[in-house]
Amino acid sequence: MKQKLSSQTSSFIILTSLAFIGGLFVILSSQNLKNSNLTYIVTGSSKNGAPSPVSTAYAAETRPLPDTSSWQTHDLGTFGLNFKIPSSWKVKPAKKSGQYQIVEIDPGKKFYNIKIYVSENNYYVMEGLPAVTTTIGGVPALNVSNLLYGLNTNNTYFTFDLGPSLSLMPEFNAMIASIQISQ
Repeated sequence: MKQKLSSQTSSFIILTSLAFIGGLFVILSSQNLKNSNLTYIVTGSSKNGAPSPVSTAYAAETRPLPDTSSWQTHDLGTFGLNFKIPSSWKVKPAKKSGQYQIVEIDPGKKFYNIKIYVSENNYYVMEGLPAVTTTIGGVPALNVSNLLYGLNTNNTYFTFDLGPSLSLMPEFNAMIASIQISQ
């Protein structure tokens, strides 16, 4: 005769199985992280201005960029760079806040503004975040999940922040790809 398991025994078996599967998932995930090529941002950059890789984390997925041929070029001449944005977007004048000059790009009423933080000292809120080393305008830069970029050029730190308007990620990344640096 088969004996039926009590509800307590069944619950114990289910919880133990879930704990085992969860532990296995954590172990496998940590192995994938050790093999990735990402970095955590620690102090901004090395002596020559290039980002300094430190540790690893996981990568963001990439999406196709929109065509920027009809976009307008906006010149931030005082900061030594320019970039393309859709003609419906508006660039607001820079405002000083603490050690940062903040340039806001207004993509329209239903979106939060994109912000560019400019400083002579460091990146804005990037320390400790997982980042991939990339190139922007021919200069080494940092990319945090295609949402936040850090660029150090001409002794100036730029932090490009998409903010919470994630649906603008393709346009934001196309803007980043269009950056040109004046020497």
